[in-house]
Amino acid sequence: MTRRPSPRAPTRETDSRIGICRDGRAQANVVGFALLVGLTVVGVTGVVVLGAQGLGSLQNETTAKQAEHAFTQLDSVGAEVALGQSEARTVDLGTRGGSLRTVPAGELRLAYEDGPTIHAQTLGAVVHERDGAVVAYQGGGVWRGTGNESRMVSPPEIHFHDGTLTMPMVVVRAGGSGPNDRVTVRRLSQQPNLGPGTVRNDVVVLTITSDYYVGWAQYFETRVDDVHVSVDHGARTATIELGRVQFDATFDDAIQAHGGDVEVSTGNPEVNGPITAEGSISEAQSGSISGDTTAHHSMTVPAVDKAVQQKVSNAPGDPDVTTQQIAAGQTLTSGTYYDPDGFTLGGTTTVDLAGGNVTLLVDGDVNVHGGELRVENAANGRLQVLTTGDLSLKNGKMYVAPNDPNDVEAEKLVVFGESDMQVAMVNGGSYFEGVIYAPRESDAPGVNDAMPTSQSQCEMSDGTYADTCLGTGSLTVDGAIVGGQAAIKQKTTVNYDADLDGLTITLNADEVLAPELTYLHLSVNEIAIEGGSVVGSTATPTATPTTPTATPTPTPSPGDEEPEVDVDSVEVDEYDTSPGNGNTKYKYDVTVDWDAVDEDDDLDTVEFTVEDLHGGCGVTTITKDVSGGSAVGVEDLTFGSYSGPSQCTPGDEYAVTITATDENGNTDSESESETA
Repeated sequence: MTRRPSPRAPTRETDSRIGICRDGRAQANVVGFALLVGLTVVGVTGVVVLGAQGLGSLQNETTAKQAEHAFTQLDSVGAEVALGQSEARTVDLGTRGGSLRTVPAGELRLAYEDGPTIHAQTLGAVVHERDGAVVAYQGGGVWRGTGNESRMVSPPEIHFHDGTLTMPMVVVRAGGSGPNDRVTVRRLSQQPNLGPGTVRNDVVVLTITSDYYVGWAQYFETRVDDVHVSVDHGARTATIELGRVQFDATFDDAIQAHGGDVEVSTGNPEVNGPITAEGSISEAQSGSISGDTTAHHSMTVPAVDKAVQQKVSNAPGDPDVTTQQIAAGQTLTSGTYYDPDGFTLGGTTTVDLAGGNVTLLVDGDVNVHGGELRVENAANGRLQVLTTGDLSLKNGKMYVAPNDPNDVEAEKLVVFGESDMQVAMVNGGSYFEGVIYAPRESDAPGVNDAMPTSQSQCEMSDGTYADTCLGTGSLTVDGAIVGGQAAIKQKTTVNYDADLDGLTITLNADEVLAPELTYLHLSVNEIAIEGGSVVGSTATPTATPTTPTATPTPTPSPGDEEPEVDVDSVEVDEYDTSPGNGNTKYKYDVTVDWDAVDEDDDLDTVEFTVEDLHGGCGVTTITKDVSGGSAVGVEDLTFGSYSGPSQCTPGDEYAVTITATDENGNTDSESESETA
């Protein structure tokens, strides 16, 4: 008979192998179940959190896309109203949530290079923002994001075709607050024919200051062939040059790397001078950099591809150019030479500047392998080499005599290359004294085609290859190099010539370049946006309302209040009308940003008077006929050419007086002064 254990004395058998009580299984089951529930809760929570974040991101992107679509509709309606096809239209934006505001932001300035301003205009903007996502309507275009993140959604009302720039500028003003999801667009005013019309053989510079400046730059880069576009991130500006005829090269660094990195690598290389790179700058333990370094820096200098190509392609038919294969043993004197095949020097070629400048136009590579390209009598001129190919030195020298480290004249030997030019200098005894200017937009793919020896000398730490490759042996460079990604290795020494600091070397094109501009048609078309919130004052419509009312317009009577005149800003620019010919003549361009308002009567005239308070330039006055109760704008008054200390002189102070007169003879005036 089997005895049952007493309930008061439970069995406590122990597994001798692991020392666990068998009745602990129930406890283990409970703990396991708790762990399972805990892991499930944590997993579900993670899925919920990540899912919520993903949904939130997706929702933000969807909202931004909806705003883009809505603002594209606003763009279409804005153009219709601004250009006179309709007096007023209402747009249902459908932008629930976020903020909608009209702001007096952004400026477009059109000017001749080194000359007067053609027109300056505050653009205004309608901005929708939600959770950091920004969509804006400005200048007749739609933009997404701000600053460096901005991009174009819909293009502005600016067009360039076959040398004609047409700019019907759409200017946004606040017309009053209202709901965030619906706006009314009303026409305020139109100012046609503001541009000069014909601008043949002039360089025109368009500068846009805006939160969306990168998007503006993108528009011109993608819509206008060969235009030179630069951006200044600090000033939040995009600058567009049309009709360029000259290129100014500056040499502020020993090495300037556009579109890539600089590596001062193994083998005790030295760079004695500043380095600037759009990428990173690194220095190996055995390398040395003695100057200032500026990495990840955006640089905006013009490439000279078009000027080089133009001069080289024009050379065969030019009677002033000598076609000649450059070879060892020659002495080249003042003038321009064209080599149609590129050249390789194994001996010495002398360039004698006793009679003046020498220019070499080379359709191909420039190689100095075991030879010399020697410049003599440099006090009388400069050697300029314009090449469509690459530049390489191998046991070779390009320098300004005498070859003396204490007498460096780098500015006397200048090499201009296209933006894809590659540079390689290798082997002991190689020496370059001069400057190289070939800024590039991005690194060349693959190896360095100029390298005459092992490609390992040009390899960067990330496996790519340098566009400027200074490699093996006791190589010395005295001067400066503006190019692409750079590698400096193995006993190479680069010495910056301090005389280059502040120096500008100008390359003049044979004719207008990139792109040619012949006609400029400019108009300003103001519209009021009613809806959202308002930053700044509201505009008063001057156009006829869409729905006329039966209320008669009261007849103005004499004795009403005077108009109100405000001079918002005065800017005075001085420029030389005859640079380079030794006969300096100054002009002064006075730009006035102004507005005039008559609350009771229509304005009749607005008169601008500019006076030189020192007396040398005299007084200039112009009068504008205006109509309506308000008028705003930017006016330029340019004094004629003056020279001599008794006439216009630098530092003169100019007083601007604006007088507004309404139709009943009431007047108001305001003055402000500015120093040139």
